[in-house]
Amino acid sequence: MSIDFFLKCRLSYDPEDSKKTILLHPKKAYVVYRGYVDEHKLPHGHGVQYTTYASLYKYKTVSIDGTIHYIGHRLRGGHWINGKLNGKGYQYYNRELIYRGWFLEDKPHGKGTFYKNNLIDQDGTWVNGSIYNGYGTIFYEDGTKYKGYAINGMKNGEGVLFDRNNKDVEKGKWINNILQQ
Repeated sequence: MSIDFFLKCRLSYDPEDSKKTILLHPKKAYVVYRGYVDEHKLPHGHGVQYTTYASLYKYKTVSIDGTIHYIGHRLRGGHWINGKLNGKGYQYYNRELIYRGWFLEDKPHGKGTFYKNNLIDQDGTWVNGSIYNGYGTIFYEDGTKYKGYAINGMKNGEGVLFDRNNKDVEKGKWINNILQQ
């Protein structure tokens, strides 16, 4: 969700913790965020963002001013600054892929792990959403990507380079971004 979306939400109090706030969907009664906010109603401090898709909602409800509001599936949570995850947190990308670790401006940044179907899929240190040290994925501006081992942001170890259409182009052992023959 963008910062603009949070600004359109209706502000309410959290009946379970008077120090926290609830942001309600601007058109529906869904709880979209529960936690601390700044003076602009943006998530700021520890909090959890929930999905706004009714089909994903669990049947957990909260009563606010006598009105029942639905709380959905947790989408992401952790420490927020000005409406973006910054610091330690987690994010569900879909039902199978989850990231737990550090964020900077909503992107994995620092030590973190991606889980796929509850198994470790990528692990290491991230810089701006790409693996820097460890096993993971480096995303390039031209739309290509590399999945494998990296050291200091360079391809080092076993890995695969994919083109824009997600076809593997080069596979093998890399040393300092050079594929070994």
